[in-house]
Amino acid sequence: MSNFDRRQRNQIFFLVIALGLLPGGLSFLSSRVNISPRDPQFLDSDYRAEFTAAKGLAERDPIIMRSQGRQKIMISEGASEQGFEFTPEGSYIKDKIDTGTYPVLWVRFPPQEKMSRRNDFGERINRLKATDLTGLVGPRGKVYSLHNETTTILWSWTLGSQFSHPVELIDEQGRTAASGIYDTTCGLLEEMSVYKDGALGTISLVETNFPMSRNRNFTLVYAPIVAGLILLYHFIWRRKKIPDPALFRLETDLLLLGMLAVFIDEYLDIWFFHLTGPALLIVIHLFAAGLVLWRFGLWVIFPLFELFWAGNFAIASRDINPQLAFCPALIITWFAILAFKSFPKRREKKEDGKNSE
Repeated sequence: MSNFDRRQRNQIFFLVIALGLLPGGLSFLSSRVNISPRDPQFLDSDYRAEFTAAKGLAERDPIIMRSQGRQKIMISEGASEQGFEFTPEGSYIKDKIDTGTYPVLWVRFPPQEKMSRRNDFGERINRLKATDLTGLVGPRGKVYSLHNETTTILWSWTLGSQFSHPVELIDEQGRTAASGIYDTTCGLLEEMSVYKDGALGTISLVETNFPMSRNRNFTLVYAPIVAGLILLYHFIWRRKKIPDPALFRLETDLLLLGMLAVFIDEYLDIWFFHLTGPALLIVIHLFAAGLVLWRFGLWVIFPLFELFWAGNFAIASRDINPQLAFCPALIITWFAILAFKSFPKRREKKEDGKNSE
């Protein structure tokens, strides 16, 4: 094999880094020019969200909320359905008067990019109020103040990972009536715990066509495009620059390993694990570990340690995620191989007449 030098390692490094960073940058630009909606409202289109109740609220039928036109939301539960009027900005209208409140199931949060400080977002949420239109938390029509102090990431096998805000619903006596988690980018309720009638009940979002994951989904659109362009560059243009087949194969193996590591550790483990389920996610990691073992030998120790580490935490938490998201072992392995592994050189044949006797 010809010399595999630092310049070639750097080229592979920057190609893989481009796959990890460019799709997110393109998604951000799409949001800035409004290709990806920057501040969607539930009333903008024919949006729909379905919630299920459990534990203390288990006797309730699934709750379906859907928009109907620009100023009406229909909420159905079982055979009953009721319509509610709203302003174009999304606040609830009662007796032809704008109450300035939002439904408990969807609160129009302020656009986050307009906040000058991180605390501004929470302060703006704390000025909002929500009306319990269907009696999920307490009496129908009761108004609650919202209280938020922090942010979190919701890890859900139904919704995926969502950047979210924990919000408490406070009644007029200052007591916490319910604790919910709302999606940061669109204000849709994801989960809520309610202590009602002497029992703890839960409400969970199970399905919606509301663009609550629009930035993440646009990233997944751009990632295969960027990957395709990188592969075209490598197999068409780069191949012509490397006459040594063994060296080209080595570059190809390192490039493909890096791209696979980015897709698994960044996109799948963090954002789209819910598309596979826990069993298939483990199988994918084992497949990647097998490829590392087959091509690079004992460097497989890092991916195997990740599975061992995540598995032990899963036994305690009864869930494999977010443990895998916190340990990018495949990316670490690829980088370590690229940066530190030495590859043997092939002795070049000497020209005729210069061979030693």
